[in-house]
Amino acid sequence: MKKRQTKRAGRKALTVFLAAALAGQAGCAFPAYAYGSWARGGGPAGEEEAAEYSDADMARFQDNTLEYDEIPDLVHLYNSDIRRLWDDYNEQKGNSADIQTELLSQARIMKDLKEEAQKEGDAEDAAYYASQEQSYKAMASQYTDIMEDYEKPDSTKSLSVSERQMTQSAQSLMISYNTMRLERDNQAKQKEVYEVKYQLAQAEAQAGTVTALDVQAAKNQLLGAESALLSLDSSLQTVKSSLCVMTGWTADADPVIGEIPEADLTVIDSYDLASDTVKAIGNNRTLISQRTESYEKSTSGISAHLGIVDQGEQQLTIQMQSMYDDMIAKRNAYESANAGFQSASMAKNVADQKYSLGMLSQSEYLEAQLEYLQKKSARDTANINLCKAVTDYEWAVQGFVQVET
Repeated sequence: MKKRQTKRAGRKALTVFLAAALAGQAGCAFPAYAYGSWARGGGPAGEEEAAEYSDADMARFQDNTLEYDEIPDLVHLYNSDIRRLWDDYNEQKGNSADIQTELLSQARIMKDLKEEAQKEGDAEDAAYYASQEQSYKAMASQYTDIMEDYEKPDSTKSLSVSERQMTQSAQSLMISYNTMRLERDNQAKQKEVYEVKYQLAQAEAQAGTVTALDVQAAKNQLLGAESALLSLDSSLQTVKSSLCVMTGWTADADPVIGEIPEADLTVIDSYDLASDTVKAIGNNRTLISQRTESYEKSTSGISAHLGIVDQGEQQLTIQMQSMYDDMIAKRNAYESANAGFQSASMAKNVADQKYSLGMLSQSEYLEAQLEYLQKKSARDTANINLCKAVTDYEWAVQGFVQVET
């Protein structure tokens, strides 16, 4: 009677444990969360991830300034969506190892019980425990395969893709923020000019040299500039909040957003369009999907499949050429804008001297400052546009571009 109770208890324990193990195995599928709205600012990254960086790098990442070149690392370390994906992956990997360890432990227990039954001459119990031992070993063997899969580079491919997509989005947002900030600087200076003009119009109206309509026109210009400035400030804050969340801050944080780095005009010369196009075709996930999708193994089916693949590759080839040409055009535009800025800088120096000598009125001097600022803004905007063109091209080479159909 005691042996039968032991068997029933053993069978129940086996059933419960196998069910739990199978549930754990099912949970080992690699996570594929859509981007959610988890709100957590500033990390924390795991110790393993942080150990990849020097103390100096970590200090840079944790200061109150966001620099363009920090974005990939900030997304990896502190973006709440990306951290959740990696944390879940690492947890599932650890759970698989724990389950395998427990399965092997149970197998050893069953082996001991089997050997004890054999010594007692109980063939029925010995056979039962031998069966359980093999069941646990079989399950442990399955987890060996699972653990080996976790060590393969492809096991984190989907996570890396999500991380790169988030990085790409954050870079685009920072470029947009800097572009809008330049517009805001111009608008602020324009408002300053209109304020002076409005004050002059009021003074001239009192002197009888202009009409009330002239004063109202000057006031309308000022009001329009103020309204545009408020709109830009609101848009800037919206973009900044989104950028903060993507890079690990809270939405209401107020880090300093750095400028887009000065473009390296020589980097384009290092690109090989033909070679880069081959890489882009090999890396593009849309084209990979087209190449690997199932198709009818008939003459017509094969022909149709190859046609789809060829069409996609040709389209991406056209897009790569277009992006390359765009980089060249943006570089030329930057060089032209920079020349204009250098000329405006010299004109500003002359205006500074004339104003200090009383040879320019305040209104004339503000106009000269505005012209300088506009030329500087044009140069900086051209630099941002070139940076974006280079970034888009490099992402395309890595496979991150939508193939137009």
